[in-house]
Amino acid sequence: KNSGVGHPILQSSGTQCIKSQSFAVVVEDLDYPYGVGQKGNRVFTHYWAVNIPGDATALDDSLVAASINGEKVVTVGMNDAGTIGWDPPCPEYGVHRIRTTLWALSNVAGSETDPLDPKQGWPAVRAMLEPMELARTSFYTSVKAPPWSPALHTLAQKGTPEEAPPPPQAKPPTQASPRQTL
Repeated sequence: KNSGVGHPILQSSGTQCIKSQSFAVVVEDLDYPYGVGQKGNRVFTHYWAVNIPGDATALDDSLVAASINGEKVVTVGMNDAGTIGWDPPCPEYGVHRIRTTLWALSNVAGSETDPLDPKQGWPAVRAMLEPMELARTSFYTSVKAPPWSPALHTLAQKGTPEEAPPPPQAKPPTQASPRQTL
């Protein structure tokens, strides 16, 4: 029961809740690449960060840049696009559900002698976090692709001419000669 500031938060057993030593956050597209309900979709990780200090109230550029003895405090990892940091969701097809999950953790991931590798994928990091989990919460948003047009969608441009013919090019007007048939 949390009855206000200065009062302990108790577990159902009556023991006081452990304070979070760190937080982690992950942003995932649940419907990549084709949108809700389509075959061939997979979960795509747009962003993950771990070892956010337990007393942090925001994750901003200054906290991500902070270091102690030359080591980063927060570890920002590689997204599924292959870059470190944020890869914005920008779907080409359909509606995509975006899940953001915040984890409260009893410890930090990695150590001074065995630091967390930011280039490893989110599934491996998640496996490390689950034993340290105190709580987690998720919220969902959605992103919708713009209406279809060949000019907006790179997948249509990547196809062979039989699969996706290029849009017709406008030809400059010419004067018809009497011998030309239209």
